[in-house]
Amino acid sequence: ISGSVSAKEQKAKKARKTMTKKNTRKQPEDKPKRPLSAYNFFFRHEREQTIMNIAAAEGFDPKEVLKEIRIASSDEMNKRRRHRRKFYREIGFAALTKQIAVKWKALDSAAKIPFDAMAMKEKQRYRNELCKWNEEQKKKNHEVDVNALNAVAA
Repeated sequence: ISGSVSAKEQKAKKARKTMTKKNTRKQPEDKPKRPLSAYNFFFRHEREQTIMNIAAAEGFDPKEVLKEIRIASSDEMNKRRRHRRKFYREIGFAALTKQIAVKWKALDSAAKIPFDAMAMKEKQRYRNELCKWNEEQKKKNHEVDVNALNAVAA
């Protein structure tokens, strides 16, 4: 019976067949990015502070570390899969996330005000950009419709 496939393998094969890739619609590239929340801004701030503290303990220059963190967080670096983490090897992302989440939950509402203000500003920016983008899309669609009608009429 060495030539036959085990029950486990058959089940796995059947599961692979039934699992199909989700048909998620890709967002247009020129569409504005969604706004960051107050927690996102807090997370960025705390991440920088934590990494700078670790780097300072290891003997790195805090200004250089901050510069490196911000470069690594930029859009150019996001295109790469990973960047070198020379300043904070000892703390993993999961541990960092848990640590920051605990701090956020413990934060009182007065301390959250600056982050809420940044989030509101970001939300307003997004709304403005989205309105502009929607208007541009309407113009593009109208032009396409007019061109199609002209082609049919000709």
